Parts: sequence; C-alpha cells; structure tokens
Amino acid sequence: MHSFQLATAAIRKTAKNLRLIALLWIAQLAIAAIAGYPVFRYLDSALSHSPAGDEFLHRFSLPLVSDLARAGASQGIPLGSLLTLVIVLTLLWNAGAAGGALETLLSNDPVSTLHRFARGAGRYFNRFLRMGLVAAATAIVIAAVLSGPVFAVSGALDDAAEGAKQWLNFAGVLLALLAVLTVLLALDLARTRVARDDRRKGVAVFFATLRALLRRPLLVLGLWFWLAAAFAALALLYSALCHVLPTGAGLALFAVVVLQQLLAMARAGMRVALWSGEIAIVDRRSPEPPLSKRLAAAQSPR
Repeated sequence: MHSFQLATAAIRKTAKNLRLIALLWIAQLAIAAIAGYPVFRYLDSALSHSPAGDEFLHRFSLPLVSDLARAGASQGIPLGSLLTLVIVLTLLWNAGAAGGALETLLSNDPVSTLHRFARGAGRYFNRFLRMGLVAAATAIVIAAVLSGPVFAVSGALDDAAEGAKQWLNFAGVLLALLAVLTVLLALDLARTRVARDDRRKGVAVFFATLRALLRRPLLVLGLWFWLAAAFAALALLYSALCHVLPTGAGLALFAVVVLQQLLAMARAGMRVALWSGEIAIVDRRSPEPPLSKRLAAAQSPR
C-alpha cells in the first residue's frame, strides 16, 4: 500500500469518528483557555486605548509581544508561568489523549466514545508519559547529533560567505526538524503497539520501533506528508477566507473565530487520521501476537 492510499483510507476512517474529533477539540480548547483568558484580559487592558492595539489586530508583531511580556513581568503578571503551565498541561494531555484515542480506535466495545477514551487515557497514561519523556530526550540528542556539525561549519565560515552560512543554517534547522519528526512518529507507532498488545515495557518498545523506523521510514513519513499537505491546504483556505472578510465588523470577527475553531477541529481530525494510518502500519509490519502472549505481557511486572 502506498502512502497516499494509506492517507486517504485513514481520512475515510476518521470521518466515522467525529465524536473522538470533537472530544480532542474541546480538550485542546480548554487547555488554551487556561492561559488564553488571563492573557486576553491583560492585552485588553494594555492595548485597548493604544494605537498599537489597532495595528496588532491587523498583523502579528513580535517586538510588541516582547514589550508586553516585559511590562507584564514588571507588573507582577506571570506570563512566563502561564506558558509553563500550558506546556506541562499539554505534555500530560498528550499522554492521556494518545491512550484515549488509541483505545477508542482499537476497541470494538459497544460503549460510548467518552467511556472508551477515559478508559484508555487512564490505563496507558503512566506508560505513555514515560515513553514521551524518553522520546523527548532522544529527539534532542538525535537533532543535536545531526544538525550540530552543520551549525559548527556555518559558525566557522567568515562573514564573506554570508550566503553559504544562511543555507547551512537552513539545512541544520531542517535536519533537526526531521529528526524530531522521526522520533515523534516512532513514539506514535510504539504507543500503538503498546495499546494494541497491552505491552508493559513501553520504553523498550519505543527504541525497537525507532530502530525499525530508521530502517524503513518512507511509508510512515509519506503518511505524515500527505496528511500535513491536506491540513496545509485547509489552512490556506482559512487564510484566504479571512482576507475576504471585512475588517472591523463584529460579524466578521465572529466569522473569523468560527473559522479558527473549524481549522482547530480539522487539525484534531488529521491527528486522528494519523493514528488510524499508524494502526494500519503496525498491523501490517507487526502482526498481532497470539492471545496467550498478550495475556502474559499484560500480567508481567511494569
């Protein structure tokens, strides 16, 4: 099966899991609201009577955001703490969401989606969290090993080779991103194997899956590419629609918010599609073990 066929099959399967998509979207919205609401209150008080506020509505300004962050810190507004909180919650949610989504997609129980999701999130949380922490450290190491020499060569060049330095820096960033993506895909596949077979030694499964993925990466990377391309097309459509809407109108602002949330739901849908495609890859490359072995793995110590 080619990666494009796998991606289209995964998208068709995702269309049958709208409740799971809605669940992921609502949870992501709740996490964003935890930091979004206090930040919105601060931005409203800081920019509502400032000309910079009107400019900020039309285009993002990194210097303005930096100035606001410094001003908020001086006034005792913990923007950095809020960002840290969101990062921690996102990491914890990632482990729980992976377990819940995989349990929902793998299980044929006639119970509700919410019940299966909660069951999987609780059952695999500890294993998936450990695997995620190990994968994060592994991604940093591999990215440093691959991109470090490129950045070192770039730093050794003199100012006369400015063009070469820019291209080397660009290549270094691409290598680092490719390393992180490969490790994250290996983590997804390993979590899929753990959830399907109820394996206890998740970290060992992750490293075995990473080695297998490095030997045969094209199908998995191709699946991710086609799903990312589909989401990029939706993002371009969203951007085009936002440019068509008139600025400054209350109805137009409401339409932009609705379009943003539709795009967020599409992102959740592509995530479910990626999990569905990865389940198909795991079933193809690692057939499900006999029931006796699965029971033995489930009864083995953590």
